Amino acid sequence: MGMISDVPATVAAVKNPTSKIVYDEYNHERFPPSDPSKRAFAYFVLSGGRFVLSMSASKDVLALASLEVDLSSIGLGSTVTVKWRGKPVFIRRRTEEDIKTANSVDLASQG
Repeated sequence: MGMISDVPATVAAVKNPTSKIVYDEYNHERFPPSDPSKRAFAYFVLSGGRFVLSMSASKDVLALASLEVDLSSIGLGSTVTVKWRGKPVFIRRRTEEDIKTANSVDLASQG
């Protein structure tokens, strides 16, 4: 075909521009229109992409995923119960005595 065999085909095409389109039958495969194997691949790619998008959380779920509570209004030794996703969450502001008691527990003996 008049191409240099030592250089890649892309380099040869740049160095020797031509208006004739050369198609390499050994490295490419042509499918006729509406070929079932090509259609199946397209369906697989499109449905796979749609499936991945459906797994992401919607905006209303993301809005329920976080909860903001003003901790400065909770007094020492008091407990506040708030609802998060319909379930109670207990927030306790511990005193120094509560912290010392929790740190004094021997975890090895709790088994």
